[in-house]
Amino acid sequence: MSEVLLKNGRETPWADHPQFADVRLAPLMGNFQDDAPLVCALVRIAEGGGAPEHIHATQDDIVFVLRGQLTMWIDGRDEVELQAGDFLRIPAGRSHRPHHAGGDFLAFNLWARPSNP
Repeated sequence: MSEVLLKNGRETPWADHPQFADVRLAPLMGNFQDDAPLVCALVRIAEGGGAPEHIHATQDDIVFVLRGQLTMWIDGRDEVELQAGDFLRIPAGRSHRPHHAGGDFLAFNLWARPSNP
């Protein structure tokens, strides 16, 4: 039987991203080490910060911006400006690079295996 999962956002611990210095994560569900089909986290990027170009080979990267602004470079799309309320899906295997975070950037991020690979 599946269990209901409820996490108090005020008590969810934040951790430094293991690869990207300007990024902090508050894990909500799943983790990459377990090869979970769905991983959810809150993501913070420091003012002016970002992450190097990278690829999620087997998972779509789905972002809903809660606060702040961010520029996202996406291979084949160029630059996309994101702000609070914006939704972005980057398909698995597509190179991307978040950069130039403005304000206190906060997003709800999902990494999910595509339903139609």
